[in-house]
Amino acid sequence: MLVQKRSKYKKQNPLKWDIPSAGHVDYKEDLLTTCMRETEEELGITLPKEKFVFLFETFNEKGWEFGENYLVEEYIPIEQMTIQIEEVEEVKWLSFDEFKKLLYSEEFCGYQIEYKDKISGVLGEKLTKE
Repeated sequence: MLVQKRSKYKKQNPLKWDIPSAGHVDYKEDLLTTCMRETEEELGITLPKEKFVFLFETFNEKGWEFGENYLVEEYIPIEQMTIQIEEVEEVKWLSFDEFKKLLYSEEFCGYQIEYKDKISGVLGEKLTKE
């Protein structure tokens, strides 16, 4: 699992670990296109649409946010990434168990527990099927 540490320049959750390539939708842009754009902007990784597998939708009433979560099953060495310093401080690869431990720690962004449970459960199911 690839995780990225938010830049020290971020207003919300600076220097907290996060799921990679999250962002806001531009005018007339669909959510998958946003995901692809954010992956290229933040990590310097360009991937075709076919690599992005839809997992689930999320809705946060408190933050008035709607999102879609995608999975890309592709190993790309960190040295081949070009991180955007305004957005990303650091990236690292983790095993699924390491990811779950980090996800529920104080070092990770403060997502609602329901979201953390959902992402952990969906990814866990996906990994056990393969």
